[in-house]
Amino acid sequence: MKLKQQTPQGNLAEIDKQALDLLTANGIIPPQAGPAQVSYFFNVCQRVGADPFNGEASLVPYWSGGQEKFATIIQKGFYFRKAAETAEFAGLEDVRFDVKPDGSYKTMADYKRGEYPTTCTATVYRVVKGVRCPFTFTVRFDEYARTKKTQDGRVILAALWKAKPFHMVAKVAQVHALRAGFADIFSSNAFIEEEIGALEGEVLAADEVDAPEMTLTEEQKEQQINAALEFVKTCRSLPALGERFRTWPEHVKENEEVFAACKKRKAELTTSKKKAQAQDAQKEAPKFDINALKEQLTGKSEKELTAIALALDKDVLAREDVKELFRKATEEAKKAGK
Repeated sequence: MKLKQQTPQGNLAEIDKQALDLLTANGIIPPQAGPAQVSYFFNVCQRVGADPFNGEASLVPYWSGGQEKFATIIQKGFYFRKAAETAEFAGLEDVRFDVKPDGSYKTMADYKRGEYPTTCTATVYRVVKGVRCPFTFTVRFDEYARTKKTQDGRVILAALWKAKPFHMVAKVAQVHALRAGFADIFSSNAFIEEEIGALEGEVLAADEVDAPEMTLTEEQKEQQINAALEFVKTCRSLPALGERFRTWPEHVKENEEVFAACKKRKAELTTSKKKAQAQDAQKEAPKFDINALKEQLTGKSEKELTAIALALDKDVLAREDVKELFRKATEEAKKAGK
């Protein structure tokens, strides 16, 4: 069996049986994985630029629907390294837990031992056309926490998720935020190990994690709508507006006032962007010197004046003071018989 893998450096490396045996012996590829799974694994590695030979990627088995499946796992550090290589990664905020509609949230220190968060929110920043834009993503703890079944059939947290719940869910939220901010370089077919719980599809028992369904009152929905309207008013970039809109719940997106405010703000930001571009173009354009042109026209023949006019920008020729200079210069040329 031979495969071709595109390494991060861009050189084609032949993956033969000896190399596969090496990856299998080091736990990168499980021995039970078939040729199709291994081929797909290298395909994903090639596409994202992850090198399994230095531990950036591995093929991990998991169970879902009673069947053994395989997922391409990428190390969390790889995501940050690739983002940094763009020279557009502009930092990240501390993760927030259980963010409420009014913007309040908890930190890990607010929980007692044995308590778990319902949600985790992460924000990363990317410089887009000179503007530092936030990309925020929220994940639910019970959707990603890896679990196991007890002998009596109950679903409980796996050991690592029980020992380090905040650390594990923070990794998931941060990588999701990186994927949102750098969607042009990250594949949706690769995961970090902490996401395996979501792939397995097991749901935590209600008595294992205090994670009630998020049913909002009408007052809470109104608070979310007002917060969205406030954000739209102060938003300063189109990418930030679009990204935030995608994160809002449906009742906020479908609100007529919010939709109208977004449409209006989008038009304002588009106009502002065009004005800024026009101003930049003006700054870059060479300044026109009317006195230098006056000297250039002095003593010239009509033929020379025509050549000078053809070389000038049409916007310059449209100026009244320039027209007057050419009129006087043409009269002088005629009087001089040139």
